[in-house]
Amino acid sequence: MPIMTDPILIIGAGPTGLTAALELSRFGIPVRLIDQALHVATTSRAIGVQARTLELLQQRGLAQRLIELGNPCLGARIYGNGK
Repeated sequence: MPIMTDPILIIGAGPTGLTAALELSRFGIPVRLIDQALHVATTSRAIGVQARTLELLQQRGLAQRLIELGNPCLGARIYGNGK
């Protein structure tokens, strides 16, 4: 099997792009990640993290640190259509 030297181009540094970059790099596949934003975001656009996402992050050794940095939510209400 040939050794890959050119990186895989991933467009978009959102959750999907970052996850793809992480997984490919775990297998030794080089990646290049580009994003439309000119600067790193300083605030989250996520409302929360699902349990299954935490399970996947835990397999990669990332969940505990994210939990430590996060803000626990003891309850929530979600409204739609302006209500």
